Amino acid sequence: MVKSGDHKAMRVFAITRELSSSADFKKTMENYGWTVIFLKSIVIFPKPYLELERIVSRIIQNSYEACVFLSVNAVDILMKNAYSTGNTLTLASKLRSIRIFCIGPRTREKLSHYGIDSVIVPEMFNTHGLIERLSSYKGQMHRIVIPRSQLGDSKIVLSLSNLGLIVDQFPLYDIATNSTVDCEWKRFFNLLRERRVNAVGFTSPSSVRGLFQIVEREVARDELNYLRHVSGLISIGHKTTNELKKHTSGPIIEAVEHTLHGIVEASKLI
Repeated sequence: MVKSGDHKAMRVFAITRELSSSADFKKTMENYGWTVIFLKSIVIFPKPYLELERIVSRIIQNSYEACVFLSVNAVDILMKNAYSTGNTLTLASKLRSIRIFCIGPRTREKLSHYGIDSVIVPEMFNTHGLIERLSSYKGQMHRIVIPRSQLGDSKIVLSLSNLGLIVDQFPLYDIATNSTVDCEWKRFFNLLRERRVNAVGFTSPSSVRGLFQIVEREVARDELNYLRHVSGLISIGHKTTNELKKHTSGPIIEAVEHTLHGIVEASKLI
């Protein structure tokens, strides 16, 4: 394993994630010789309490036949609001009584944490894979609810509507660029100045926007240009790749599997 103190041998991999939710990723990457820097580029702002309470009530009271979760954050915010209003058991019971679809394994794990274990996950952990999985149930469902981010794109709603499904989507939270520059960010800026960042992994379109907004604010143009041309730019999926193309000139490696494991595998190409 490469020692982090060996500057000549050290390979630096920055990723738009928090360490608290990525301990396994850190350990795996270190085993491959990377020094990992975790950059919190975005922050989540849940909708006001009463607005979330109304959303929980509508999900419980309406005759939905399926619920679709597109992120861990959507699960957490929905269930935490249900807990604060004493509706946890009722909401969990409602979700267990209908089909639950989610976009990937981390979201499935979060649902399981709240006692919702019967979850349908697509073979491809992305929007396209999820739409295909939902399409296979055409004729068995008529009304679907999607609790999600305010910034979510409309592709999945349009696709499901074209199948003749009634889709209600409820925005649970907003996303903004992180305004706090912590020690990890400062370390990252110093490594940019020293031209010692070898790779950057991007985990969502909003994290791409957030990272470049922060970097543009904090470093000189030369460092920003260096980042734009880093040869190890890794995207977790198609939408993230499209956003990354707006900010960079270097080649982009897109993970085959749209997960952190996929980013690990993509790093082997650098």
